[in-house]
Amino acid sequence: MPDSLAYLGCQGESAHARELQSFITQAAQQVHPVLLLGEAGLRQEELARALHQASAQARQPFIAINAHALSEEALHLLLFGEMARPGVLQSLARGTVFVNELTRLSPRLHQRLGVYLEERHWLRDEAAEQRLILVADVTAAPSATESRVAQGLLELLRPYRVVLRPLRERRADLPAIAGELLRRLTEQANRRALTLSPKALEAMTDYDWPENLEELAGVLRAALAQVPPHQVTDECLPTRIRFAQLRTLPESGIEMSQLVEDYERNLLTTALRQTGNSQTKAARLLGVRVQTLNMKLKRLAEQGTPLL
Repeated sequence: MPDSLAYLGCQGESAHARELQSFITQAAQQVHPVLLLGEAGLRQEELARALHQASAQARQPFIAINAHALSEEALHLLLFGEMARPGVLQSLARGTVFVNELTRLSPRLHQRLGVYLEERHWLRDEAAEQRLILVADVTAAPSATESRVAQGLLELLRPYRVVLRPLRERRADLPAIAGELLRRLTEQANRRALTLSPKALEAMTDYDWPENLEELAGVLRAALAQVPPHQVTDECLPTRIRFAQLRTLPESGIEMSQLVEDYERNLLTTALRQTGNSQTKAARLLGVRVQTLNMKLKRLAEQGTPLL
């Protein structure tokens, strides 16, 4: 498989799929810093690794840093070090540094990254052999994302950014993406090749996938545990997906309580995503009191399926 297709999001025949393939191929020939804009669950690190593998630095280190798990001081120390202890950006002469995610960084770190990029002349120095890949979550509106990133840093990265579209905007590509993901999962499990039934594909295409590729992977993993001999059918899918666009009731009937619970969870997920996890704004969108929303979120957390 070409390196440009190693990222699941490159599967399909849409203009966006071709755009991503072209982006990886072209960006791999440069060492400019890269900004990936997209919702959570789109496997941005997988895209970054595909870009790294397609580049001349493929044999060099790929260092992934999860900003979610580190305090500001720990992250600053890891990236920039201190006087007697250089950070990753100073010590790694060749290779790729991946940082997820930019909107979680403080203004101080935004400024420090901007200064670092200017000092290294990454936008002009063709001899540079270190690539920095940053991720910015656009779960909220793009304007809100930009307001959380220092303007100077955003301008430095603007020429080298790509926007990843969520699965709900790529319904035509869903069969190709799901098929490739199923192939990878069966291969990892040493299972024989399986296909997706037409009804399963129809149900999956109708569904909005609020958690994107990660949710799709979880659904297919669960389906593999109950799959018939040769095919993943719609019967293997969760009720929230099977009946995402309910038109008629099946002869075997439905589990109404489970369907209602799944639908409510989907509404809560969508409202929180749309409002950047603001419970006040999400409650307003849903037409409920904040206390009611908080109670529902607490119940989901107690059930082991938290949304926050």
